[in-house]
Amino acid sequence: MNKLHSRHYLMIAITGMFCWLTTGVVSAHVGATKTGWNDLAPEVRAEIAALKATVAALQAG
Repeated sequence: MNKLHSRHYLMIAITGMFCWLTTGVVSAHVGATKTGWNDLAPEVRAEIAALKATVAALQAG
């Protein structure tokens, strides 16, 4: 394996580790906030509630 291939694989490894660490940080932040749906805009919460009601009505028959 020459130097060019070594650098290529090293950059892939570094990029993969960066993505893995970033995912862990985002997951930790989301888990630590514990806000759930409270941080959504009221319009979005209303739309989600309406969709849930529609799904419940369709499931009921």
